[in-house]
Amino acid sequence: MVRKIVFSALSIVLFSACSRTPKMESVYNFEELDKVKVSEIVKDYSLIPLELTENNQILDATEVKIVDDKIFVLDCYSQLNKTLHVFDMDGKYQGQVGTAGQGPGEYIMPMSFLVNNKENLIHIMDMATNKLLSYKFDTFEFVKETQLTFYSSCSASYDNGQIIWYIGSGLQNEGDFQKHIQITDTQCEIKASMLNRKDLPTRGLYNIRNCFMTSDGDTYFHHPFLGDYEKIGTEITPAFSLKFEHHDFPSEEYLSANKKEIIERLKDDGYIQYCDALMSQSAMACYFGIDKTAYWGIYDRAASKGWYIDREKIEDDLGIGALNRPKSVYNDSFVSVIYTEKIDELPESSILLKNGQDKISENPVILIFKP
Repeated sequence: MVRKIVFSALSIVLFSACSRTPKMESVYNFEELDKVKVSEIVKDYSLIPLELTENNQILDATEVKIVDDKIFVLDCYSQLNKTLHVFDMDGKYQGQVGTAGQGPGEYIMPMSFLVNNKENLIHIMDMATNKLLSYKFDTFEFVKETQLTFYSSCSASYDNGQIIWYIGSGLQNEGDFQKHIQITDTQCEIKASMLNRKDLPTRGLYNIRNCFMTSDGDTYFHHPFLGDYEKIGTEITPAFSLKFEHHDFPSEEYLSANKKEIIERLKDDGYIQYCDALMSQSAMACYFGIDKTAYWGIYDRAASKGWYIDREKIEDDLGIGALNRPKSVYNDSFVSVIYTEKIDELPESSILLKNGQDKISENPVILIFKP
């Protein structure tokens, strides 16, 4: 069984229970958390140690999603086995979707995946071949592969089984494929192209995994390096912005003027370099960074209050070593990953040692938490 621990209720003071329905704000303001520990704010969490077998050691849990009581963990960077692993809710290994190679149903560089509930399929994007590989959800059996006619930075599930793609400024596409937003069916046939290309830096390896976010059935996106989100419908409309106390996003003008040396300039001038956000029904979880410091942010939608904190302070507070960014939303909770390579160095107060110590291996531990 998944172990569940309830934290203390200081959250009642900071984020008092509120009966009104959470609404979409125009600005989400996050204040720096200083004197209060995260362990005194988060309401509850669960830990799921992932089973280690001969062929499933995970180097990097690049993407993690929980669908129909299956935990999908995509490892893009393993030297031995770049693949999509599947576990049950107790962390038991169930197998993998596809395999590395160049034959039917095989991929070279699996960089992202989507679960299509309408067609009961799993789609894996192979960046090396620019193909979308499809597998049955229940059996992981290979179904088909589809060649993309454009190059994309990232993708997300969209309305009625469609796929939405973000086209970064530096990708070499032509015609309407240059527009930042492409919406396709699962055959990768274009259904809509919108938002003219902006003169911004290319996505590159800038610690930005995805530009999309869903909330209450709507889909939003933001350009890399920017904190302004826009809603995707029949047209693109401004939606909301993220604001972090003491830290600023660069302007479009700044990004355009410093494209070639953007990372160095962002570091030198102290701007936010990257930011991801997820939205549940009750909260938003953010992950952003300035130079070598990574931060977590949590926003309570009912109370209209948010905070952020240095990730290392969370790791020290919970005694968990390496904590990764929030990965996905599951049942109004957020899903993240704890790496366990230094398990023998953890303090006795570590939540990992208190809960599920006998199941911890060299594979990561899935953290499911609700603010």
